[in-house]
Formats: sequence, structure tokens, C-alpha cells
Amino acid sequence: MKKLVFMALILTTISISPACAEPELVLNVDPEPLYNQMWAFETYAVNITLMGLNISEYSEFDLSGRVIVDGIIRWKGTGQFTHGAGVTGYSYNLDEEVFRLNASIEDPSFKLSLSLSQDAFQYGMKPFEDVELKLSFDVFFEVNDESGVEIGPLLGSVSSTYILFDDEKREYLKDMLLEMEAEVHAATEAQGVSDFNRTKYESMVSAMNASIISGNYLKAQGQWERWDEKDRLGMLRAFSRHVNSRVEEFESIESQLEGVESELKGMESELEVVMSELDLAHIEIDLLEDKYFALITNNQRTISVLESTKQRLTTSITGIFLSAMMFYFLGRRSNKAGEE
Repeated sequence: MKKLVFMALILTTISISPACAEPELVLNVDPEPLYNQMWAFETYAVNITLMGLNISEYSEFDLSGRVIVDGIIRWKGTGQFTHGAGVTGYSYNLDEEVFRLNASIEDPSFKLSLSLSQDAFQYGMKPFEDVELKLSFDVFFEVNDESGVEIGPLLGSVSSTYILFDDEKREYLKDMLLEMEAEVHAATEAQGVSDFNRTKYESMVSAMNASIISGNYLKAQGQWERWDEKDRLGMLRAFSRHVNSRVEEFESIESQLEGVESELKGMESELEVVMSELDLAHIEIDLLEDKYFALITNNQRTISVLESTKQRLTTSITGIFLSAMMFYFLGRRSNKAGEE
């Protein structure tokens, strides 16, 4: 058992001890492309350095004393178009440049001057398309053979990809920001949709604006593409849902108002009937008043006649009474004269 453990430890030690350390190939660009953006009509210094090279590990080769770098720079046009819910990308080669450089084994570093003399428009690209630059380098030993020198073993490979930008594309993205801002403003400033998520879409405008201010036009382009392909439609759908909800509320209110209006019309009809009856009542009152005044006038006349008749009757009764008294006394007096 102890022998097995000891053998396992030996195997482990052997497995973690590297046979040889591979060199590292480092690529630097000066000035450093901010956000992997290279600008048209600028010149960049490209440095390729082989780090950690141990020549003793290649003793089986007859080294010439130099290292070789084979490089290629490819300009590729890329873009995409949407169809329904899908997105299809496309690309095609625009240009390429192949070169070979050499350096001594003692100082295995290479320098290349990269001048970008054309912008995307001169390559025939639209502002919404990209020009992709890919820098690729392979480093080899140069070895001697019977016929001279040839490429030996590969020491390392390195590549880096950048996007070509220019002033026209920068202005295009600024215009797209204004377009996005106008579309979001049109939706967020609408009245009557208080529950619409304005902050979500206003933050998209702010984010793209921040990208442009910081110089990250590649990020701003991605933000615009998401807006153009997805977020704008999402905003319109959300806005439409909220508007439809408000329309349904308004239709419900309108229906209620129509019911109230119908009730008001019924009450108006009843009021018209009441007003008609009231007019008839006024007419009847006027007739009654006329009759009342006529009766009062006639009554006053009757009272006057009665008063006059009463006066005459009183006078007549008084005369009759006096006449009767007179005849009475005259009669008694005649009777007394006859007795005598």
C-alpha cells in the first residue's frame, strides 16, 4: 500500500512539471484603440513582442538567429438585416494586406506602421454597417537547411479585431440618438397614460447619450440597433396596451354617461309633461281668477242691490208702521167720540 502511494506521488510530480515553457506573443497598438475602435485617416504603431523565449529548448534545430513573423490584416464588411422576428447577419471581404517581418532572436520584437487611408464610405459601406479590421500574426523560428533557410517551428500566434470608425458614422449615431429621443419623448409626454413606464425608455436614451459622450460609439451603435430592432417595437406595444386600457375606461365612462343621458332624457320628457300640465294649471288658474273676479264683481253688485232694497224696505216698513200707529190712534179716538 505504501509503495502505491509513493508511486502516485512520483507520477503527480512528473505530471505537474512542465516539459518546456511556451513563449508568449504580445500585441500592442499605439495609440491604444479606445473601446476597440480604430479611426479612419489615423496611423497606428503595431508592436508584436515574443516574451519568455528559451532558445535551449529548441536545440534540435539549426537556428539561423532570426525569428520570422507572418502577418495579415483583413478589412471585412459586416452588417445585418431583420425579417419578422429573425435577424440575419452578412459579411464580405473588402481588402487584405499580407507581410513578413523578421527580428533577431536576442530581441524578438516587431514593429509595423498601420495607416488607415480609407473610411467606411470609401469601402462602399453604409453608416449602419461596420468595417472590421482583424490583425493576425504568426511567429516562427528561421532555421538553416541544405538549401538555405526556411520557416521552422511555430512559436506563437496572436490576433486582435477592431472596428473602423469615422466622422460620418459618429454623426450618424448622434442623429440616431436624436431620433430615439424624439420617439421616446412623443410617447412619454402623452397625457392620460399615467401608468406607462416612462423611466424605462428615458433611461435607454440616457444610456446611449452617455456612450456617445464617453466616446464608446461601438456601444452606442449596439444600443441603437437594439432600439431599432426590438425596444422601439416594445415601447409602441406597451404604449398601445396602456392607450387601449385607457380607451376601454373611457368607453366604460362613455357608456355610463350614455345611461345617465338616457335617464336625463327620460326626466326631461317627464319634466316637459309636468311643464305642460303646469301650463294647463296656469290657464285653469287664470280662468278661475277671472271667474273669481267676475263673481266678486257680481256679488258686490248683488250686495249693493240688497243694501238698496234693504234700505227701501226699512223705509217702507217704517212708513207702514207709522201709518198703522196713526190709524190706530185715530180709530181709538173715533170710538171714544162715539161713546160720548
